[in-house]
Amino acid sequence: MGRILGSSIVLAVFVSSLGLFSLSSFAVERRRKEIGMRKALGASVSGIVGMLLRDFVLLVLAAGLVACPLSYAVMSRWLARFAYRSSL
Repeated sequence: MGRILGSSIVLAVFVSSLGLFSLSSFAVERRRKEIGMRKALGASVSGIVGMLLRDFVLLVLAAGLVACPLSYAVMSRWLARFAYRSSL
């Protein structure tokens, strides 16, 4: 059971990483001309990467803000059903 659960977790992380990679490559492709102009006008690589990462960091933080309280509530209810209760 542990091996199956571990394999499922690895697969879920892999699929989510592929989703983030495809989303970032889509954003870079969509903003290719803007990136080229910024680079031609003297922008640094770190500045361009920071500009692109800001959008994704905000999305990940928003997802975390939604997921953490929701998972806490679900896990609390699930753990309350056991005969020997344990806290989170």
